[in-house]
Amino acid sequence: MNSIEPANILISLDTSGSMSGRNMNNAVDAIHRIVTKFNSVANFGLVRWNSGSNYDDRGRPVIPITTTSKSSNDQILRATQAYKRGGFYARTVFRWSGGTRVDTGGIGYPRTYFYGPGRNLTGGSCAKTVVILISDGGWSGRERSAAPIAASLLRDLGVITVVIGIDRVHGVGSSRWNAYNTVSSNGGGGAPLFSGDAVQMEQALTDKLSAILAESFSATSPAVMASQQFGQLVFQPTFEYRSVGQWKGSLKAYSLDTVATDATLKWDFGEVLQRMDPGQRRLWTVDPRLPSPASTGLRNFSDNYQTQFLPILGGLGRTVTKQIINFVQGYDVYDDDKDGQYGAYPGERYRRWMLGDIFHSKPIYVGPPQELDDSDTDKVGVLGYFESLRPGAHAEFVKVYRGRRPIVLAASNSGVLHAVDASIGLAKSGSEVWGFVPPPLLDKLQLMAPTNSTGASQARYMIDGAITVRDVFVNNIWRTYAAFGYGLGARAFTVLDVTEIDSPKHVISIENEWTGSTWRIKVWDKDGNVTDKSNDPGFAEYRQLGYSTSSPIFTFHKNGSGNYSPVLIMGAGAISRPPAMELESSGGTRRPSTGNNVFLVSLDGTVGRILKGIPLHNPASLYSGCSAESCAVPFNQQIADIEIIEGGGSSVMNGAFGVELFIPNYTGSIQTLNLSAMSPRSLTNLTNPVAIFDPGRMVTNLNDRVITVPISISGLTHEKTDGKLNITFGTGDMQQLSIKGKVPYVDNKVYSLQGDESSITDGKQKFSVGNLVDVSAGATACPMPSGKLGWQLSINRLNAKNEDNQSTTFLYGKVASKVIQYGGSTVIPVYKPRIDGQCSIGDSGIYLFDSICGSTRQSQVFNNAMLGGVTISGDTLVMGISGGKGRKRLNSNGNEFQKIDNLIIGKGVFDSKNISNGKGTATIYNKQRVR
Repeated sequence: MNSIEPANILISLDTSGSMSGRNMNNAVDAIHRIVTKFNSVANFGLVRWNSGSNYDDRGRPVIPITTTSKSSNDQILRATQAYKRGGFYARTVFRWSGGTRVDTGGIGYPRTYFYGPGRNLTGGSCAKTVVILISDGGWSGRERSAAPIAASLLRDLGVITVVIGIDRVHGVGSSRWNAYNTVSSNGGGGAPLFSGDAVQMEQALTDKLSAILAESFSATSPAVMASQQFGQLVFQPTFEYRSVGQWKGSLKAYSLDTVATDATLKWDFGEVLQRMDPGQRRLWTVDPRLPSPASTGLRNFSDNYQTQFLPILGGLGRTVTKQIINFVQGYDVYDDDKDGQYGAYPGERYRRWMLGDIFHSKPIYVGPPQELDDSDTDKVGVLGYFESLRPGAHAEFVKVYRGRRPIVLAASNSGVLHAVDASIGLAKSGSEVWGFVPPPLLDKLQLMAPTNSTGASQARYMIDGAITVRDVFVNNIWRTYAAFGYGLGARAFTVLDVTEIDSPKHVISIENEWTGSTWRIKVWDKDGNVTDKSNDPGFAEYRQLGYSTSSPIFTFHKNGSGNYSPVLIMGAGAISRPPAMELESSGGTRRPSTGNNVFLVSLDGTVGRILKGIPLHNPASLYSGCSAESCAVPFNQQIADIEIIEGGGSSVMNGAFGVELFIPNYTGSIQTLNLSAMSPRSLTNLTNPVAIFDPGRMVTNLNDRVITVPISISGLTHEKTDGKLNITFGTGDMQQLSIKGKVPYVDNKVYSLQGDESSITDGKQKFSVGNLVDVSAGATACPMPSGKLGWQLSINRLNAKNEDNQSTTFLYGKVASKVIQYGGSTVIPVYKPRIDGQCSIGDSGIYLFDSICGSTRQSQVFNNAMLGGVTISGDTLVMGISGGKGRKRLNSNGNEFQKIDNLIIGKGVFDSKNISNGKGTATIYNKQRVR
């Protein structure tokens, strides 16, 4: 994610004799309030001025602005607090003497500072630099010589000057107002502010600074998530970035009108949760030292069990343990808002914002189980097989849980997996049904406690991985299982049984933990009993488990007896962060110690046991001439989602019943593996995956051409398509958005691989950049030239009209999220990060290409927006974006889209026949994951 560029604000304080008493008291109180309020987004400094008498800094601020930490903010806050107590230090900082010289002192000292030692604080690409000039004097005409100085600071250095009168309100047109306005308006700060007390001054300054800093906020506050659309509902998570304290999360439910391309907000889970008493939330976890979740009504994560939690949360003592519990519940125990109201007490003023950010983890809908008709491929495939083992079991499962209330599972970085009531129009709609605090995080919750002088909580990755839900036939019964990874929160994953919404059960959690000196495989059973499985052959291979970012997959495999059983496919994820960044050599191949594996995990028998580890390797030649982290070729990891084809009556898999994995790895290649051949095969004899796409020696960290977003697999969508597959994907590092240091090398691609399904699934069909038609300059792949097997395009060469009907290119752009195949179109969301020197979050665009031919069907650029993802309903595109507020109709480039907060809705160009029969949808083969 991009780093924030805080504003730099120098407070220029009048310390002349007339500031004594009430005026200085109000000024100090206002300074304290403003520094506290803007502490997370601004670095403050303090310079004092009068006529050159005592307590005059002569251009050398008593507290210079610091940017590497918030130490200057802390110094100011200590001084203001000491002033209220009458401390000696404050008496030397906030004292008064002499006369008023606004030209040489009030604005002259900031000029000396910013043209001298503070010059590096000006001219930032997006950060604002501001002078807040506070005075009570009449200035005696010196505003006329001060105004050109303020104007030069604005013109030459981009420094904005805001002028504040601290003694009393002076009306517009009065001599005092005119004097102050002369300096403030020339300095770009607009009309001056006047107030007779600190509270009024705080509000006036808050409004002024918010307006000035608004551009920085929008450019550095990412809210990037893909919308989730089920039926006519859209669930859209967003968050507000904060450099201090927790990021403020939101999960909104909209009803979608595909005819009018409109959406109506129904509820916001963040707002609903905020109305709840933190102590009454149903928060639960599992540990044998705690009461069972069921016995406490799903409320065993509570300070009622503070003694039991002492060893569970890390042996931190009773006070800290209670604080951690109360903080997770939602109490403002660390006074994040700095209002002086903190602790676990009744009342809204003691609550922090309870919903943490929902960042990389896409919420997923869980509804009642659905009975499948005979036309569904699963009926004669997956369901058909397991139905034969216990006839009537699935029908009974559907009957029993037909009335199950719908929920949305949403994982937040507050350390909680939330179950949210997904109904519309009811009193309970959008409320929290329960929240689960998973075992791998219990000893990590302490990381959110304050560790710096601000005293605020620390925003950390907690549950930041993908969630998957599916009905599975396990232990001879049908259940609804949910699985999720943790992203950068932990090298772990967890499986829950959510069949009974009000009585969820923990199935298993597994973590590859670095203890500081060694690795340990920790396994929690259904009751939370934890066992070290580091030396167990069935679990030892979890040593390869990294920070898993791809979606888990529930599917099945064929064992050596020819029978099928449910499994979880789990990608190993990203490589370790230090101190575990060691490399291994294996057969001449350089590879990271974690992340380069895919696990086939048992869901019955010994739950969690690895049935097979599927290693991913790069050829040694890829790394020739470079070494370790300095190598421009990225380490091989499993980051993007694995895609599967489940055969069973469909054209895919030639009508066979089986599972084919398609595994994209970070370095741009795609490998395939058949989990269930036509004849029985022992898992131990399964061959390693076969590479079907070779990107060549063209993928480097420098050109950004890695795979971090899911691939898309579909049947071809023109004419007779049986027996054909289309594998489409794009490149671009969406884990690290910045392209700083990469320009001009960034060169991302979109690939469409087309071929015979049996040859692809058997690994016989090989694709490379050399056998793809380049359609970047408007060429077409129809008819397909001899020897060519699809098409490719360069994102650098894309262009389209933006919202203002101006032509925009996507030079240095990247694929923003999954490329979707639907209705004969390939839907490509792209994002161009801001380039150094531009104060913008960047631009995004949506492109629709003919799936087979690669010709352009539709394009639209969205100004100053980061596209999070796309879902499709009928012929309607629903996209999540960052930085959205309010409503705006966009009519450009022959398109009509509507921005609604963090959504963009509009019509796409699709083949109507392929919409009606479902061909080409991205979820036809894998119903458990709807993006």
